[in-house]
Amino acid sequence: MDRRAIYTFEKYSRETWEQPRTRGPGSDYVPDEIYAPLIDVLREQASNILPYARLTAGVSLALGRGRTWAWQETLDLTQAVWDHVGGDYSDKMRESIDGACFRFSETAYGTGSGQCFADLVEIQSDRSVNDPVCAAHESGHLMAGCLMAPVDSVPPAENILEIQGMFAQEIAYGLLLERAASEQERLSVRTHRLSYYTGILSRIPLFLWALDRDDDAATSMSGLAREFRRWSLDENDISFVCNSDNGRIVRPQDMHKHPFAALIVMPLYERYAAADETARADMMKVLYQGGVDTTLIDVLHAFGAQRLDDVKALGRHTCRHLTRELEESGLNKGVAPRLQPNS
Repeated sequence: MDRRAIYTFEKYSRETWEQPRTRGPGSDYVPDEIYAPLIDVLREQASNILPYARLTAGVSLALGRGRTWAWQETLDLTQAVWDHVGGDYSDKMRESIDGACFRFSETAYGTGSGQCFADLVEIQSDRSVNDPVCAAHESGHLMAGCLMAPVDSVPPAENILEIQGMFAQEIAYGLLLERAASEQERLSVRTHRLSYYTGILSRIPLFLWALDRDDDAATSMSGLAREFRRWSLDENDISFVCNSDNGRIVRPQDMHKHPFAALIVMPLYERYAAADETARADMMKVLYQGGVDTTLIDVLHAFGAQRLDDVKALGRHTCRHLTRELEESGLNKGVAPRLQPNS
């Protein structure tokens, strides 16, 4: 894949359904040639993964009540993520935490979230394992967009933005599993991870369905149930997968951010973890220090995905990993009939 090649941005892009862009599609969209193989893989594996999004979310919430996270514990885990990377990354994160760049507010259990605004991270804390996961994710944005970015750089391209967040999140999941004090806590972390990825990936069928229709049809519930069945999703899960208001669909999640990153970030992190120190440093430099000048192609090349077939292999690895996790946890057995893959 050549970063100078002319790619098309038509199949998975639609301005009326995307957030406003400050740059052209070549910067912020995922090229059709890269996205299409990943969608093909997800279609092939959909019945093994997507029907379990609601189940994993429920189990994760139930298990999470067994462990309450203090805000300082969340900050300590966030620092540990970047200590794991080392060097300037560790120092920069310590400076940001000491400088009160993280702010917390209370929210109801099961509704925790996080946001990163330039040099400030805000965590809506529900005191669950979601707190350190969210803080790690947002610290990835902080690192790339502020702490390690070139001076006066504009934010990174949107098609790599969530790779940066989820990459830090993957480090956090590993640390949480290592430090879990009980088997229940370990299972809570595993199910949170499963819930996160299956939940995001199960929104892709909604987005693809909407892209094929005009604005009025795209925001209507009519016909969406048939598309869900094609993807092995039950029509009763529409309310879980997407927000709706009086029978009309609220704009789905931007397909060029979270859903794309969720398809490739796990194997990217595994490649990083298996690399030597020099290769790791090179990967991190491209992912977090390039600012707006770093392209998606640069990131994929840095992690060893040189060809389109390599990208498809990333998606295949993700689907197989999630399937294996569901099998090992037992969450794909004894499921309510409506969540079973359709024949």
